[in-house]
Amino acid sequence: MKLGASDYITKPFQPEAIRLVSEKLIERRRLLEEVRELRQRVHEEHNLENILSKSPKMLKVFELIRSLAETDSRSHDYRRDGDRKRVGRPRHT
Repeated sequence: MKLGASDYITKPFQPEAIRLVSEKLIERRRLLEEVRELRQRVHEEHNLENILSKSPKMLKVFELIRSLAETDSRSHDYRRDGDRKRVGRPRHT
């Protein structure tokens, strides 16, 4: 299991156990592929490049969104003067 096995079958092998484990693995692979496809579709449909705007204010908002998306911070306080001040305490898990 430590080396990447997702399941195991105990000896003596039973045909029903092999069938159940196989079905479970096939379903897991199908679900992982579906999640990958859905994430890709969401990324394509909700991309900022799909929003048309030439307004300088909206372009500034898009720039702010892009800069926030590239950080791993949980919260920021953006003031009117443009200075960033980080607020909030880091959460430890």
